[in-house]
Amino acid sequence: MKLSVKDWLESDQDYWTGAKLYEKLGHDSGLKTLLTFGESQFTKEKLLKALQGIQTIVENPKDEKEVGRYKGLPEKLYKTVVKLLKERDMLRNQLWHLPSKTDRYKVAIKIKTTQRRIQNIYHTKQDKEHVREVNYELKGNCLELATKLMSNRAYCSRYGKNKGKFLEVNRRLSENKQIEEILKSFTYGEA
Repeated sequence: MKLSVKDWLESDQDYWTGAKLYEKLGHDSGLKTLLTFGESQFTKEKLLKALQGIQTIVENPKDEKEVGRYKGLPEKLYKTVVKLLKERDMLRNQLWHLPSKTDRYKVAIKIKTTQRRIQNIYHTKQDKEHVREVNYELKGNCLELATKLMSNRAYCSRYGKNKGKFLEVNRRLSENKQIEEILKSFTYGEA
């Protein structure tokens, strides 16, 4: 039987079961070491406080507004994003309690990776919808569209190899294809 933090908090709160649970879910290596020394009033209080903190994060991601932003995603993707948000929030909560700079650095990298995964899921979905919407945004005269085309080309040439800008570069490239089609459809009169 898999025991969750909620189950442990609602049960008799056996110390060693809680310590194993924190060993699996917690990120504070100092507290993990402290818990191995055995049960005392001090360690039991620390364990209870740490597991309550984890449960709070699991039940309520910090940024409800951010969770709401992803409501439009398909159910499977939405669940994945919420899980990643909870993981990110738990890592953020643990970040400042870590004793060494190297541990904090490792957790910060995990937070950054998790955030990138969330953004990739969201932007991939948005890019698919954007292709449908882009024609409505690309209204204007020939000069405005040509300016937008050149701006997009400059952005793509500058950030084309930057992995962090991959989605935006792809969006701009697809937008440029549509702008080129629109510009070809204009009839240019002689002055």
